[in-house]
Amino acid sequence: MLSELMKTRLKYLVSLVSMLILVLNLGGEDSLKPTARRIRIAKLLTITQQTQDEIDWFVDLDQLARQSKWDGLTSDIPLPSVKAASICLAETKKHYPEIKDWMVQAIMIYSLSRDPELRNENVPANVWYYQIRIVPKDYQKLKELEDAGKDTDLYQVVLMDGSLVKPVRSVYR
Repeated sequence: MLSELMKTRLKYLVSLVSMLILVLNLGGEDSLKPTARRIRIAKLLTITQQTQDEIDWFVDLDQLARQSKWDGLTSDIPLPSVKAASICLAETKKHYPEIKDWMVQAIMIYSLSRDPELRNENVPANVWYYQIRIVPKDYQKLKELEDAGKDTDLYQVVLMDGSLVKPVRSVYR
């Protein structure tokens, strides 16, 4: 039998692994496949003993073409991480208005330019996006969300123009 500490560590590890299993532009069910103008830029997969929760973020190629270009080296980032996090916080609060205090757990930034899965998709060069996870400051509230399988709502994707990409969720039992 696993101790409570081991269970907590395991859930944390699953959460971290979920963040690392960010796979770009993988195929899915027919209803989730990208169209000729809409591509999957991010995917998050969380597996528990009961379910597999899959979240995909799709963006229209025209929207990507309108993004500020950034090479990561020669200029300031078009959207500072603080601004991106505040956009995500506002969205997260909509899902959980009863939770008042939040904190950023992770901010990741990705470039679509060199993704081998998107080479044939005419993705504009030097386009970046954030994936941010905002969690309740109260660890017990986070644990309750994790136990209920609702912690995937805490992940958000933001483009460099500040637009929030809406997730498409699939749950398999």
